[in-house]
Amino acid sequence: MGLMPALDPVGMIAGGGDWWVKGVVLGVGAWLIMMVAMMPMAGAGFFGMHLGMMAPDMTLIMHLVFGAVLGAVYGLRCCCRFRLWVTQILALAAFRSG
Repeated sequence: MGLMPALDPVGMIAGGGDWWVKGVVLGVGAWLIMMVAMMPMAGAGFFGMHLGMMAPDMTLIMHLVFGAVLGAVYGLRCCCRFRLWVTQILALAAFRSG
């Protein structure tokens, strides 16, 4: 299947804690990279200040929500009940289609 399914970016963040917190840390890191590297390359200035004051604020909020949702989904993926539920749904779908 390749390398990508084996990558677990939220799980790679060191330290304990809740999964959604790890996702938020990942989102903040992605936001910083975007603001420091990508925005100046796009001509929007450092932290996108040529786009106005709302650009850094709104992109931070979007990255925080993205990270929290990503971390929560990864946390659910590790739960045994969630895996059992998904397996049962997939088995039911395969039974109905075949």
